[in-house]
Amino acid sequence: MKIKNFLAIAILFVLTIIYFWKFVFLGLLPLGGDILTYTYPPWFYHYHAQNRSQNPLLSDPTFLHYPLRELATSSLHEGKITLWNPYIFCGNPLFSTNSVSFAPLNLLFLFFDPLIAYSLILICQMLLSGIFMYLFLRSSLSLGIFGALIGSICYEFSGFSIIWLEMGVLSGYLLPLILFLVDKTIIKRNIFYASLSGVVLGLQLLSSFLQMGLFVILITMSYSLFRLWGQRLKYLLLVILIFIFGFSLAAIQLIPSYELIKNAQRESIKDYRLLSPLPWQDLVTFLIPNYYGNPVDYNYNIIRENFHYIFKKYGFDLPPLHPKRGIMEDNYNEHCAYMGILPLILALLAIFIKRNKNTIFWASFTLLSLLLVLGTPLYYLFYLIVPGGNKLIICRLIFLYTFGISVLAGLGSNYILSNVKKVKVLSGGIILVFGLIIIMSFYLGKQVTNYLMDMTLQNHFTLLNTDFLYPALLLFASWITLLSINKARDLYVKAIILLIIIVDLFIFGLRYNPFVPKHVIYATTPSLKFLMDRCNEEKSRILAFEHLLPVSVNIAYGLETVEGYDGMFPKRYDEFMNLVDPFSSPWENAREIMFPSRTNRKLLCLLNTKYIFTSQKLKSDNLKLVFDSDKGKIYEDKNALPRAFIVYKYKVIKDKDKIFKELVSRKFNPQEYVILEERPKTADRGQRTEDRRQRTGDIEPEIIKYKNEEVVIRCRMKDDGFLVLSDTYYPGWQVYVDGSKEKIFCANYTLRAVYLTEGEHLVEFRYSPLSFKIGSFISIATLMIFMILGMRSVRKRR
Repeated sequence: MKIKNFLAIAILFVLTIIYFWKFVFLGLLPLGGDILTYTYPPWFYHYHAQNRSQNPLLSDPTFLHYPLRELATSSLHEGKITLWNPYIFCGNPLFSTNSVSFAPLNLLFLFFDPLIAYSLILICQMLLSGIFMYLFLRSSLSLGIFGALIGSICYEFSGFSIIWLEMGVLSGYLLPLILFLVDKTIIKRNIFYASLSGVVLGLQLLSSFLQMGLFVILITMSYSLFRLWGQRLKYLLLVILIFIFGFSLAAIQLIPSYELIKNAQRESIKDYRLLSPLPWQDLVTFLIPNYYGNPVDYNYNIIRENFHYIFKKYGFDLPPLHPKRGIMEDNYNEHCAYMGILPLILALLAIFIKRNKNTIFWASFTLLSLLLVLGTPLYYLFYLIVPGGNKLIICRLIFLYTFGISVLAGLGSNYILSNVKKVKVLSGGIILVFGLIIIMSFYLGKQVTNYLMDMTLQNHFTLLNTDFLYPALLLFASWITLLSINKARDLYVKAIILLIIIVDLFIFGLRYNPFVPKHVIYATTPSLKFLMDRCNEEKSRILAFEHLLPVSVNIAYGLETVEGYDGMFPKRYDEFMNLVDPFSSPWENAREIMFPSRTNRKLLCLLNTKYIFTSQKLKSDNLKLVFDSDKGKIYEDKNALPRAFIVYKYKVIKDKDKIFKELVSRKFNPQEYVILEERPKTADRGQRTEDRRQRTGDIEPEIIKYKNEEVVIRCRMKDDGFLVLSDTYYPGWQVYVDGSKEKIFCANYTLRAVYLTEGEHLVEFRYSPLSFKIGSFISIATLMIFMILGMRSVRKRR
């Protein structure tokens, strides 16, 4: 049996290698970096791109997830942890929903090139998810090798795993191991196993998107309650200990993240129906994943738009738009729940063939998950009870459905050879229903095509289109295989079932995920090199109009911008940028300044925005054209204030609306006075006379050190006044003047300022948040307790 288990795990390893063969044998990276080369002007025109990106929807891995992870690990070689991101939003804490700064797999960045390390992390997460699922099904649910292997393949290569693969933050690869250890804890009744389960739970929370962490907690809690049913109360205390250990180990990330949530721009949604549930019209994609097209074919948005019209015409409207993330409605990634046709049949067979406690639990769990995903009134309870349920995107609960179907498919595979007659009858009925759904769906598509006479629809809804041909062939192959079930030929049948599932999921996945050469990713164009040289030398920020330079991709080039793209950032900064450009993108996780003629340039200058990247010809006495190439122009704004500057006057305004009114007024001059929200006691004598002459600009402060978590400035004051640093004001920043700790004031609603007396001073800004210190202490203490329990357990065994 050990040899057979080893062979099963070897199969998972080989399948993973086959899936990533372009990386293993050709050196291509599983990252859609070609979206820059083939889509955005600086790269598109410079390299004379003739092709299209392989998948235009997979922009986030290149724009955000890789740059953030590479930034988070950039100081590991120095034994330091990066906590602050100075490249977007004039500075942002690196504890956003997309940050996985403390994921254990990040250690790969110590040994490999960053792009290679990121690729290896994606591969390891997929492989480990399959291995741990096999362990859970084989040990905890006592499935045979074949059933456990089917379930692990379905989980590792599910539509959800494939769609979110390159993001790297929506992987629940440790979840099956957590459930396995939960079982061990209850069976062994051992505090060490409880602590071990909690440590693995904590590692999962450190390795994933906050929403994914919530999903893992929900599944773990549900399964724990199921396993505790009828057990003694003391076992419940062991399970509670699992969650205590898990949260404690992840405290280093969770506590600073909670601090950011309190100060972030994201707000709860008052109506749960606005949280982007999965439209019931998309249930057809559970059998035909590309029924509405595929981003890879550049037809998804067109087909969806046509169906929008038909749905609305006949009263079948899609769910209402999310107030700030309406794009979720037509996002292929968000709606993909494809598990393969045969796995779905096997999952249904498990429910009908053998209704034991495991089948009943996982069938109920999967059905409940699907009802939540569809945004039924059942979700309202979830909305009210679960923390964060009023903010998350409902359709991402597809992960729960995915896990449930994977387990049921394993259970079904385990039962089919012991109930041959029942399997043949039931599978025939299920396949007949699936076949009718495919035929009726295709017929409906043809009717829509004939009604709208759209060429894209005509090319899509044809019998020769593989998007419809493959599901039909797979359904037919599944039917023939299940009819051929015979105990005497069980090895043959198992091999065919395994082959059908692998071919099905691989055809779907390999088509969707692009692999690109390393040199294509983050190529340096003349315009970007110009900006990198100028900004690094002068310490200034840039701004790209018309989405010319994708927001947050600047992180990979070391360029600082006033824009950004991330799950969370300070609410104050978001409100300030609404004053800069009230017409910018309404997305809650992006600040894209799109209309140069309507922006408040005075506030942009206040933010040290010295270079403007645009395709337009801008006319202004204070703008100087300094670069013109790659179908883009770079202007230098002569009015841009330096990163740090001195003012000698201040005005105290406590009301937010009045501050906004003052900031946009014509009389506001940031070089003349600074707006504060509290009266500094030590600065009262700084405005003792009305005839004091303005001394702004007499001596420009010298930035002698500018690091992620530390800024050191030397300045000489001709009188008492304020040093203003055009970086985001945020809790955790501290300032030391000549070695003595002083108070940081929130200046002009979103920046930092410190009061200085006359004379020469050395000012040090340091980011050392109390939330991180508390979290670090709790996490380290948890690890120490776990090590003590481990040594104690070893001694007992001896």
